[in-house]
Order: sequence, then structure tokens, then C-alpha cells
Amino acid sequence: MSNLPFFKSFFWLLVVALISFTACQQDDDNTPACALAATATAEAFEINVVATGGAAPYRYAIDGENFDGNSRIEVEEATNYTVTVRDANDCEVTVEITGTSLEQFTDTRDNTTYRVIKIGDQIWLGENLRYNTNEGDFCYDDDDENCTKDGKLYTWAAAQEAVPAGWRIPSEADRNTLVMTLGGATSEEGEEAANTAMQPAGTSGWDDQFGGYFDFAADAYSSLGDGSLYWLSDEESAGRNKLFRVINSTSARASLGDEPHGSGLFVRLLKE
Repeated sequence: MSNLPFFKSFFWLLVVALISFTACQQDDDNTPACALAATATAEAFEINVVATGGAAPYRYAIDGENFDGNSRIEVEEATNYTVTVRDANDCEVTVEITGTSLEQFTDTRDNTTYRVIKIGDQIWLGENLRYNTNEGDFCYDDDDENCTKDGKLYTWAAAQEAVPAGWRIPSEADRNTLVMTLGGATSEEGEEAANTAMQPAGTSGWDDQFGGYFDFAADAYSSLGDGSLYWLSDEESAGRNKLFRVINSTSARASLGDEPHGSGLFVRLLKE
């Protein structure tokens, strides 16, 4: 009786076995070697992973279980994460992320690093912007130390140039969401609770420094130590934009107002 059918079957089994390991070579311990590699960056409650080698498509997870194809991972908390990357052959590598990195943002235009805070579902800079636009931004009393401590004051035109990619000047609706989160309502009581939460010892992490503003009408700096005025993106009327103010008082309101475009106000950015 011929053994040819047996040898044919054995041959094809051998071919299939060889094909199954073309993506992962064998290590000495007979475990498939993984050619997959990954790096990651993290800032502002977001992790971005870059996978190379191995076999695409890649999948990603921060809990080791729930994988998907999104290499841009938004996280709820600033804590340490182990990101697992898995390729099409189930090879895996991990990348470690620190919580500290998620609470920072570095503006690559001037390499300034800012604190980042999360209030409800909103992600804010935890400091006032201090990017130099070369025209239309200035320090209170023309003192550089005030810029270091409080951030820069901007005209409306300069504020538009100062915003880095991925961030924006908040709208009135964004401000209302902030007040709702911190005060529970957009009533006077809610605005008062929000104002208290935004103080240096407040619960929000906003840590307002009460850096004042530049008064367009008086052509003078005003209110240092008393409060801060921040640009909003909504136009009130021709040549004027809305603002919101934080007052150095636990019994005052984080209220709305408006100011001429030439005034110098702070910019506190919201992540897109």
C-alpha cells in the first residue's frame, strides 16, 4: 500500500505550520518573538501612541482588555497608565504613561509648559497664557515679573494670534458650563460659588492670581490684586467683546461684562 497520501498530508501540514510563524520568529524558549514597537506622548489628558513594526492593523487599550483602533486616547483622570499595543498577530508591547505628564501642556512655539486642569468635562489651562505675539500683549505695569506670575494681558487682536493649535478662547456658553459645574447653576448664587472655587485656595484648581487688566478708557492698568478679566469669544457689539471676571472675594460673583477690543485682558484657554 502506497504511503504517498500520508506524505502529502504531512507536507501540507508542515507548510501551514511554517506560514503561521512568518510574522513572529521563534525565540529560544519557543515563544514567538514580537517585532512590534511603540512610543507614546501624553499631555492635557490625552495619550498619543505611535506603533511600528509587527503587522498592522494595530489596536490599543489602557486597561489591557478593551482594545480599539484609536491611537489617540482621551483619559478621564490624570493617573499612571500602561498602554498596551496589539498587532494583527496578537503580538503585544506596553508603554508607561505618568499622571504628571497628563496634567501639562507644552506650547511648542516657545516651549512654555503650563498646568492643565479638568473641571467637569472641560479641560482648561491651569494658568493664564503668556505667549509673546510681539504686538498687543503686555505685562501689568510693564513689569515682566507680573507676566511670570499672572500671565500676559492681550488686546482682542493679539489674543487671536496667541492661541496655539488644539485650544481656543472660551465662549459665553463655555463660561456658563464652567459656572454650572462649579456652582450648580448660572444664577447669582451659582456665580458666587464658582467665584469661590476659582480662588487660590479654591476647589477647582483654577488658582486665579487677580492680575487686573488694562483699562482702555483710562489708558491705565487697573485692579491688580482685586480681580481678573478674561476674554470670551462672543462679540457684544462692534469693537467690543464679552468677558468674564473673577473677583478676589468669596462673596462676589464670577460675572459677565464686555470690553473694547483695545483693552488688555487675560486669556485662559479651553481645549478643543
